[in-house]
Order: sequence, then structure tokens, then C-alpha cells
Amino acid sequence: MELNTSDKYKNLHLFDDQYFVQLIQHHILEYHAHFAERLISIYVWGSVHRNEAIQGISDLDLHPFIRGPLRKTDHQWCRETQERLDREFPRARGLCPPRSIDDVLQSRQPGANKDLRSRHQALGFRLHYDATLVWGSDLTGEFELPTFTPSWVKEYFQPALDLTRYAAGLKKENTTDFSLSNETRQRLRKLARLGVLGGACLLMAQGRFRSFKGVDTIPVLKASYPQWTDFFDETQELYIHLTRSSNERVSRYLSQLVKWMDWIEKQLK
Repeated sequence: MELNTSDKYKNLHLFDDQYFVQLIQHHILEYHAHFAERLISIYVWGSVHRNEAIQGISDLDLHPFIRGPLRKTDHQWCRETQERLDREFPRARGLCPPRSIDDVLQSRQPGANKDLRSRHQALGFRLHYDATLVWGSDLTGEFELPTFTPSWVKEYFQPALDLTRYAAGLKKENTTDFSLSNETRQRLRKLARLGVLGGACLLMAQGRFRSFKGVDTIPVLKASYPQWTDFFDETQELYIHLTRSSNERVSRYLSQLVKWMDWIEKQLK
């Protein structure tokens, strides 16, 4: 496959791990070969965007946008191509059906229902604060962003709090869309990530939020809340890399995480 519009690559220099750069480029080629002129842009979000991803563990999380609706043949292509890419790049899980820009524009119209508008704002928030454009045109200006009201921040924080309490055995069921690995190193890393996410929500409520990246969050928290320094130091050690772990260390960190998240909840009231 050849891509005639390689000049539309964006921001690949921002990624530290060349494995993910090559993975992004390979998936872009796949998308462009099928969607051609219908393809408008592709974003990557989550841990790859934040330079916090680990090969073989982290999903690629690519999110493309196209002109016009998705066709039946597009869905079939996505299924077949994802199966092939899963064999070539195990656990990358980078290919997903594109979103139609027409749906995006429709959902910001004055007559759009509340649920549609909320989903529109949530997607705009994700693209603006937790995503990197890697190909094509920047669409962030097409999205209406939510206002960081106290109630909105509390609602955004709640799943991270619920998952923390579930991990600690304080909730019987995991009511969130997220999961926790039983492998201790991966579990510890995810728990530390929850600590960063909680801190980002706290900064959001204070008007000091920049992104969900640990490098944008932990230093600000350290400077503001020295009483949590030991917890921040351990979180900084754990939230990106897989660290030698044990059930005992997971339990120790989790007990501190519960205290941190409970403290944040009180600050948000």
C-alpha cells in the first residue's frame, strides 16, 4: 500500500516510542486504502497519546472520522481488517469503525436531544484534552466543550472513585466501563493511573487542569499538597511502567489510593 497524502501525517514527532509510531502509520495506511477521499482525520487517544503506553499491553486507540455515513461494506472491512491486524500486531487493538462527521455536526444543532448533545460534548472533551491528531484535518473546533461545573466534575470523577472502591472490596460490583487486571504488575499500574486521574479531576474543579498526562498533573499536585508527597512519589513510579509487585504491595498502595480518592471526593463537595 502507498499513501499519496503522507503530508497529512501530523504530530508523530510527539511520540517517544517508535513502535507505536510505526503502528499508527500502518493503521493509517489501512484506513486510507479503504476510505480514500472519505477519510478526514485520525486521532489517537489514551495512553499512547500520553506517552504512557506499554507494548503488548496498551491499546492503540485510533479514532478516525469520515465524510458521509458508514456503509455495510465499511463494517465488513473493519471486521476483516481488525482480524488480520490482530494476527500481525497482537493486543494492539487499534482499528475501530470511523465516526461520520455528519453525525458530529448534527449533534451540535440546537434541536439535538440532551443525550446526543452530552455524547457530542464528551467526544469533544476527549479530543481536546486526551488525544493527538495523527493524520488529516483538526476537528476540535467542530465540537462544543462541556463547562467544568462542580456537578460535571463530580460526575466525571465518579467512575474512577467507584472502580477504586470496587478494587478495595468496598463495592460488590464493578459498575464502571473499566476493568482491572489480576496480574499484579498491571493491576498496580492501573491503580496508579486512577490516582493520576483523580488528581486531574481535582485540578479540573480548581480551573488548573491541562490534560490527563501524569507529567501535567503530578508536579502541580506535589506543589499544592505536600502532605501527599509520599503517595505522589509512589504513583509517579508506578503509573507508566510495570514494576515488580506482589499482592502485599498492591494492597498497601490501594489503601493509600482509597484515602486519596476519598479526600478528593470531599474537596469536590
